[in-house]
Parts: sequence; C-alpha cells; structure tokens
Amino acid sequence: TNFSGNPVRTTSLLAAIAGGAEPQHQQVLGRGEQAVVRLPTCIEFLGTSFAGEVPVAVVSFTLEFAVLGETAVAAPPPPQAALQAAAASSMPSCAFVCTYAQNCEVSSLAREAKRVVLPAAAAGGAVEVGRMHQPGFFEALIGHDQDQLRFISRSHFALQPLPDQPGNFMLTNRSCNPVLVDDQRVGTGEHAQVRPSSNIDFVMEHMVPSAAPPVVFLRLQLEVGDSSISEQLLLNWTSHG
Repeated sequence: TNFSGNPVRTTSLLAAIAGGAEPQHQQVLGRGEQAVVRLPTCIEFLGTSFAGEVPVAVVSFTLEFAVLGETAVAAPPPPQAALQAAAASSMPSCAFVCTYAQNCEVSSLAREAKRVVLPAAAAGGAVEVGRMHQPGFFEALIGHDQDQLRFISRSHFALQPLPDQPGNFMLTNRSCNPVLVDDQRVGTGEHAQVRPSSNIDFVMEHMVPSAAPPVVFLRLQLEVGDSSISEQLLLNWTSHG
C-alpha cells in the first residue's frame, strides 16, 4: 500500500528468472493504491523530470526471498477464500480526484498527488472520508491554511455503496460543516446520492446575518473504474486482517 503522495513503480522480475517465458508485469501506484507483488520484484521510488511530465526512478531496490539455512521463506499467499471472493466481486474501484483547490494550481500537480483511492467497503459497511481516514491528502492540497482545514473534519462524511447501482453511493454528512454535492447543500446528518463524476465541494460559510453564498475552496470528483482481481483481493485481504 502506497501511503505517500509520491508514486512508486513495481516490476516483476519473474520474466528474467524464467528466461523471458513469463511476461513482465509493471504497475505504478499512487497515494492509497494497493497491489499484490510476486517475488522477486523491483520497487522504485519515482520523482518527476525537470519538465514535470516523465516519471524518473530516484531510488530502487529488489524485494526477494529471504533464505534461512536451506529454506527459502516468503510471505504466505492470500487465502484461497479471499481470492475466490475477489474474483466473484463486480464492485468497481473508486477514487476521489481533486479538480479545484483555492490555494494551489491543481492542473500542475501529478495525477497521484491529487488522487486518493477509496478502500472497498465491508459488506453492509460504509467508506469514511476525512482528514483522519485519508491522512495527508487534504493537507497536501490546502497547505498550512488553518482557516480552510478547520472546515474539513477528521471524519467528514460516509459513503454507503448502493448495491443495485454499482459505482453509486449514498453520502451522509457526519460533520458540522456542510458540503455541496453537485451544488446541493448537504448539512449535518443529511444525505445525497453520489454518482460517477459527481462533484463534492468543501465550503466555508459566512456567519449570520451575512447572506453571501458559501465559498468553495476544495472540489473532489468521484472517479469510478473497474477494479482488477489483484487490487480488489488486496483491498479485501488487508481490510479483514
């Protein structure tokens, strides 16, 4: 699991061992993204070139089997039951992408720096969103502006998946601070449906008796895509221990 705002790249080295018989598998993980790796694997910490476009490997290392005496020891594979559950799951993977931040030029940020993947919700459960649940994500976008940070709660809202509408959620605001869902105000304890490409705005409201409209300082957009078996497997495996 990548906990950093900086991307990492994993490259399977099985192809080299098998003399090219195995296809090389490479993937880049942004903040909050997870993947299953098969040993041996090369892991690279990525930066950006001076042009700001091409990812550049800054540090790399190889993750391989540890040998104790004559016995090779590797981490145990995920349980077969988890693999079967992941293969049977059709729930798409979801992420929030920041499309506007008052304190920074979002278009100049790397995709991984403005995107956070949402964990899969347990059966009947909800996905929690807030500064406590996505540590560092909001602070990286807002900076040290305490006036704005105080309008983002540690546990701001919950997303309940709608079983009959994959990729759709029912949002419940758990905060004393309102949010706007597709320009609809959602106050404490209120609900709103969130669909693929829906916008969720964090706002600063003026004190009464001011009639000025709320100021949007951060906007997230729901991004929905099909999850791979390996991604869904690891999300389910880690969330259940």
